[in-house]
Amino acid sequence: MSAAVALAVALGMALGMATPAAAQVDPRGRVRTIATPHLRVHYPAHLDSLARVSAVLAERAYGQLARELAPPRGVIDLLLADNTDVSNGFAQLFPSNRVVVYAVPPIASRELRFHDDWLRLVITHELAHVFHLDRARGVWRLGRWLFGRNPLFFPNAFTPSWLKEGLAVHYESALTGSGRLVATEFPVMLHAAAVDGVVAPMGRWSLSTTRWPRGQVAYGYGATLMQRAVNHAAAQADTMRGMSRFVEASARHVVPLRLDRNARVGFGASFSALWRQYVDSLNAAVAPRVAPAALDAPWREVSRDGWYVAAPRWLGNDSLVWSASTGREVTGLYAAPAAGGAARRVAWRNALDVNVPRDSSLTAMVFAQLERRDPFVLRSDLYLRDGGRDRRLTVGARLTQPDVRHDGTVVAVQYDANASMLVRVRVHGARITDITPLVPRRAGERWAEPRWSASGEEIVAVQLVPGGMQRVVVLDGDGTMRRVLAGGRGVFASPSFTPRGDRVVWASDRSGRMQVETAPRGDVADVDTTSWRTASSATVVGATGTAVYEPSVSPDGQRVVALLQRGDGFHVAVAALDTTGPAVRGGWYAARATDTIAPLPAADSLRLMTARSRQYAPLRQLWPRYWLPLVGEGRQGEAIFGANTSGVDILERHAWEANVLMSPRTGETDVFSAYRYAGVGVPVFDASFSQEWDGTFRVVNPAGA
Repeated sequence: MSAAVALAVALGMALGMATPAAAQVDPRGRVRTIATPHLRVHYPAHLDSLARVSAVLAERAYGQLARELAPPRGVIDLLLADNTDVSNGFAQLFPSNRVVVYAVPPIASRELRFHDDWLRLVITHELAHVFHLDRARGVWRLGRWLFGRNPLFFPNAFTPSWLKEGLAVHYESALTGSGRLVATEFPVMLHAAAVDGVVAPMGRWSLSTTRWPRGQVAYGYGATLMQRAVNHAAAQADTMRGMSRFVEASARHVVPLRLDRNARVGFGASFSALWRQYVDSLNAAVAPRVAPAALDAPWREVSRDGWYVAAPRWLGNDSLVWSASTGREVTGLYAAPAAGGAARRVAWRNALDVNVPRDSSLTAMVFAQLERRDPFVLRSDLYLRDGGRDRRLTVGARLTQPDVRHDGTVVAVQYDANASMLVRVRVHGARITDITPLVPRRAGERWAEPRWSASGEEIVAVQLVPGGMQRVVVLDGDGTMRRVLAGGRGVFASPSFTPRGDRVVWASDRSGRMQVETAPRGDVADVDTTSWRTASSATVVGATGTAVYEPSVSPDGQRVVALLQRGDGFHVAVAALDTTGPAVRGGWYAARATDTIAPLPAADSLRLMTARSRQYAPLRQLWPRYWLPLVGEGRQGEAIFGANTSGVDILERHAWEANVLMSPRTGETDVFSAYRYAGVGVPVFDASFSQEWDGTFRVVNPAGA
């Protein structure tokens, strides 16, 4: 009996959008709820303003998706959370339609860096999952009618992860005008794979793959194919309903895994044929194939030993350090000679973040990494590596992307719900004496990747504002904005000064792939908060056919280290800091397009923004929504039959399970129920009840006895 129940629960979680390993909600504290026409938005009480914005965005996304796909039945529960410093979200179908969104903006995520509005993007993406996976037609609808929301009767949930994620990424971009199908990351990833001859076949597009680029293969490859399928359908007829036809066909067919058949119904061509066409065009674009050494001629590779690599920094002029995840061990800090040679692991790390040397040795360094404050809260904090030992400087300060001035003062980014700000951190020995905000908090404005000038008088950083606009700005040590060096619609990242402070180097993808760019520090003399001008003398450093990320200038000002995108991951490479390269040319990102579907009416938005909230009430979520038939063996060897059901709320504060088994012949009956309460965190409260009734057992004397 218990094995059958465990199998049902495991199957249900597998068929829905599985909760990411790093994603866990916090069941504690005061939680409020706002009811909208199609959702219940739950949130910690201190996020009231952000929750109301989320309610408006969710209703808007619901309306957009309802014009594309059949809406799901019932109300969707949406939880806004801020207990982890990781940008994420997930959707679940079992036991009811639910969405969880973590409010931290993705300033450190390469593939998510371009977006008009992070909350709108992630809410649209996760609601697209619900619209897609909840759909059931034909025999599947009959099964749902008989057994409720039994996880066995969600046909679209049986489809592979690349299809589910590809569809959601398609809608995140189609309905917001930003996101991953507008940005450059996926085309560059596929281009690099084609150059190196390692384009992954469809059978390997799994979220669980252990090969590069790991789970991103499901998003990048899947979204690219789904976009081509939608475009093919649109080219065949004057309709954009190809995705709707596909979802309906998959939801009705007895074998939803017949992907090519369902694609032909929806898009007019099979996935296999569309992918072959795409790969042929991709290979033709890089043929005759150029050897990577020639393609990346300006760059000399220092290390290829890393899948995901972040924040290379110089140790003097002769050696480099960076953080990396190699695919063979947990994330660590690595070092290697700048002239090339074997990279060695120096220390373990919990995250891919900046490690800033305080001198030319590996024994003095400031870095940021993730650490749990308790089982439910994951925060990014500052640490000090002193004499080879790592010491924690802050607890729960939510600091990331640090840089250290010559006197030990740190500038860093501080996370908040749907926000990131620049702060100055004063360090005395191994103790923090002060954390001071450098910029005022403005709605929708974020900051990323600050760096000190060599003199310590100025800071260069990236400013992000709504509308997909980003720019490289120079501020003084107190946070006053002095100059705008470059900006526009696109991704601008990793700015740093040259040692003399006369130039700034950064990376941008406005040309269609990330390239290193540079401009004189004083090229734009005035601050104009409405201007997104590009510095007129900005040039490309080490122009290459691949993408180049996270540049950093050597102490002598002669070289720059960066990360090259290759088919097997990111390679650490060095090039001369050439300031005479070709002029920067943009054009990849079009001007912000107006939405094809009208926004939520102003009256409805106002009603949601001023709606009365109520105390969180989980009872509706705990109501039994499915049942699972059980078959077992009784104590006298006869068959026994029964049913199982369960419930859990979106906070996972309350959970229960119950089942009953009975023998029709003997009347033997087994009843079991269990309840868990986690509202106070750890420890949790568990209670269970079981009862067994044996049937009458009689011995009949043989005749004549």
